[in-house]
Amino acid sequence: MDYTFHNFIRCLLHKANTDDLRRLGYLAFLTQYDIYNLGIANIAIEYTHGGKPITRSRFYDLRRLGYLAFLTQYDIYNLGIANIAIEYTHGGKPITRSRFYIGYDSIIQLEDLLFIKNNELTGTYHLPPTVEKRIIDTVHKYNTYKTWQLATTIKKKLKLEPREKHMDYLGKDIKHYLYIEKFKTIKKEI
Repeated sequence: MDYTFHNFIRCLLHKANTDDLRRLGYLAFLTQYDIYNLGIANIAIEYTHGGKPITRSRFYDLRRLGYLAFLTQYDIYNLGIANIAIEYTHGGKPITRSRFYIGYDSIIQLEDLLFIKNNELTGTYHLPPTVEKRIIDTVHKYNTYKTWQLATTIKKKLKLEPREKHMDYLGKDIKHYLYIEKFKTIKKEI
């Protein structure tokens, strides 16, 4: 069964219990809600039309989603004498159906994730059972991590310290980084 990047992200959102993800999209959020701190009480007013939120969208932390997607596609091991990166594939393609880059504050940026609209993230998804199991395993392992903890974990796994080293690779494809830094990359078909 072939699938798209959007189906992968829909499944990841579903398995990661999206209601607990940190909110994203400040302007949309402030359009949809008014928040009042009155000292003795806090009040939130949600604006709706026809019983639905006026923005017709949910708010996601795309950085967190990108980190979880990266950790689903790669297992990174630092064994002292060797660094190993296992890239999971399905049908000969990366299971996320996307590429990763080293970014500024987000460490790893998903190229396709930047172009997703909120309404594309809801709905059904169809993934091969092995890919869905990999997503479930990753979410079980990392879903309690906060966004900054995921970023720190990835940074440690990739050995992106000190900051000068990180800046040297800014904007580089993760596969290029793994090659230059002599990570043994193994593709694992699932």
